[in-house]
Amino acid sequence: MLGDIGGSMAATEALSWDSAVWTGATTSDDFAAFWPEPDIQIQLPFWPLAAGLGFAALAAIFRYGSRLQRDQEGLV
Repeated sequence: MLGDIGGSMAATEALSWDSAVWTGATTSDDFAAFWPEPDIQIQLPFWPLAAGLGFAALAAIFRYGSRLQRDQEGLV
């Protein structure tokens, strides 16, 4: 996610312009028609969240299993 934010900031710095002069332009909007606009694109991947929830569920299962094993040690 930080890479996406850094890429968006770099695109803003590289593609934004305050003023330009083009001798073949009839209006000031002619140059803007060919210049790409900077855009913010941030993608939040959900697989780390799903993996974290899966590992938390696995830890809960192991914890419950170790509790059952401790309870059973006194019975045998």
